[in-house]
Amino acid sequence: MLDKPMTHEAPSEPNILRYRTPRRLKLVGLIGGSVVALAVVLGLMTRFVSGQETRDWTKEQAIPAVHLLTLQGAQGGDFTLPGD
Repeated sequence: MLDKPMTHEAPSEPNILRYRTPRRLKLVGLIGGSVVALAVVLGLMTRFVSGQETRDWTKEQAIPAVHLLTLQGAQGGDFTLPGD
């Protein structure tokens, strides 16, 4: 960059309104977009894995609140509860 002298030429009349994108703008945009997309994907993956681990841990730590028993009447008869 220092070797080349900076020349500012006035644009010719037909090209005066022509827009020229800055050099490497598309490349920088693609790289930036790729980095953002990668960050989003990694964030979603870690959140999903963490959610699965939390669900599994919760199931392992859960204490059953109710334990059901099957009652049978004496000698194969009916079982009658008070209030029936």
